[in-house]
Amino acid sequence: MTLTEADRQRIATRYPQRRRPWLVPVIAAPLLALVVFWLWISAFHANPALAADVTRFEVVSDSEIKVRVMVDRARPEVSGHCLVFAQAPNFERVGEMQLPVPASAHKVEEIDITIRTFRKATTASVDGCTAD
Repeated sequence: MTLTEADRQRIATRYPQRRRPWLVPVIAAPLLALVVFWLWISAFHANPALAADVTRFEVVSDSEIKVRVMVDRARPEVSGHCLVFAQAPNFERVGEMQLPVPASAHKVEEIDITIRTFRKATTASVDGCTAD
């Protein structure tokens, strides 16, 4: 069965194609902006200038905890500070200390500190680091 030109015109008239040329830019522009923003955020937060994590801690007494912090810099000359805190079993912060991080010849190094607490601590953690 073959269609004649009259059949094709009759079908085209009966079932016209919907055209929405404005719909593509309306959807594409916010989507492109979202993708660019996501890529920028991913690249910015993927490589922080200064990061730290607790590698070891030792509860010395009811009022003291020794903490070893591993500091990771994007470049060795980056300096800053990190907030290190100690927690009790009920997750209450019982002590904290601003750890100064000087520039160094190494990108990764470990720093030992002692935090004074007002109750016995059971764990230590790093809240965040800020590069100078």
